[in-house]
Amino acid sequence: MKYLSIIMLGCGLILCSCDIFTPEYDVVWKLKADEHLDTSPAIADDGTIYICSHSYLYAIDPQGKIKWEYDTEDQAITSPAIGSDGTIYFTSAYLHAVNPGGSSKWRTEVNGGTWYGCPAIGTDGTIYCNGTKRIYAVGNDGEIKWEFENASDPVVGSDGTIYVELYDSGGYALAALNVEGELLWSYPVGHQREGEPAIDSDGTVYFGTHAYDDEEEGGDTASFYAIAADGI
Repeated sequence: MKYLSIIMLGCGLILCSCDIFTPEYDVVWKLKADEHLDTSPAIADDGTIYICSHSYLYAIDPQGKIKWEYDTEDQAITSPAIGSDGTIYFTSAYLHAVNPGGSSKWRTEVNGGTWYGCPAIGTDGTIYCNGTKRIYAVGNDGEIKWEFENASDPVVGSDGTIYVELYDSGGYALAALNVEGELLWSYPVGHQREGEPAIDSDGTVYFGTHAYDDEEEGGDTASFYAIAADGI
């Protein structure tokens, strides 16, 4: 049995008369890990917590007990996503679909890519995930619908539009794809995106970029963008 290092905290703050306030923490439970936990957890409707280590997907109940562990026989380094039917999806060299009970539903090779991030799930159940220098659209039966090259980190808007980061010799861009994998528009941003974008109810996309100053010529460059739903 592997052990996890996850801490659930009940937090209260005591305000002092000085400019500093001191937090007090009550540890609800914790589990020790034998592997790196570089991903974010996902929480199901029943309170089950799912998290990936480098080799396993773990299911933990709200009391901190491991319900089951799923061996990827590979390296799993993405955060899990939960479908409307409770299926857990995450990516290693494969896109894995795992039943809520811990058994494998299916797995589909995604061109041998292992990536940080998280699969995105469309309103029709299609799963969008990173592969090697491309993203894949995979049906909830495990069949690949389409792929789009030189793209990564898909996020799905409420209308089903898929937003991805494009990259080529000219630099980086935010791009919008339809559910058929066709490019709707792209907006050049110059530098690599940092983190996942947030999408407003009107379709405005918010995200930041960061350019590292490797030559130490003037410091790193950071920009924040708000791009309308039509890419203008």
